[in-house]
Amino acid sequence: MASYASPFDMLMGLSGGGASLQESGTSDEAINVGDVVSLLSTGVNVGRVQQATSTTAESRVVGIAMTAAGGSGVSVNFQSIGSVAVKFSAVPGASDNSSPVYLSGVAGQAALTPPSAAGNDVIRLGFLTGGNGVTDTPSVTLNIATVITIT
Repeated sequence: MASYASPFDMLMGLSGGGASLQESGTSDEAINVGDVVSLLSTGVNVGRVQQATSTTAESRVVGIAMTAAGGSGVSVNFQSIGSVAVKFSAVPGASDNSSPVYLSGVAGQAALTPPSAAGNDVIRLGFLTGGNGVTDTPSVTLNIATVITIT
């Protein structure tokens, strides 16, 4: 019988502490470990990795940064499935564990509250599993999905 790190890993079939998938790309800006990242879709650097925000043009989330990039043109790795530490705009508590996690309007960060303003995409990143009221980079079991575009 398989062992699971969390109920969400069990639901997603991620046994033994979870699977992970890392990809790499070229940064378009400074990126920190734990930042939520997306790919540029316009301009001269299309396809480069950037910090994601919930604004429609920048919300195409591809994962969470696993390596830092000091600026533009640097190789950066990002993870798109599994359990990973994610940068939050506010520190989540232990009572928030199992809550859905959303892309924030703050570049590169996650939040427990989805955006509500027109022109934003509601992107669910996954579910909080490591909230403790202390760290702003708790573990999240990724399950990235676009919920709705707010018009």
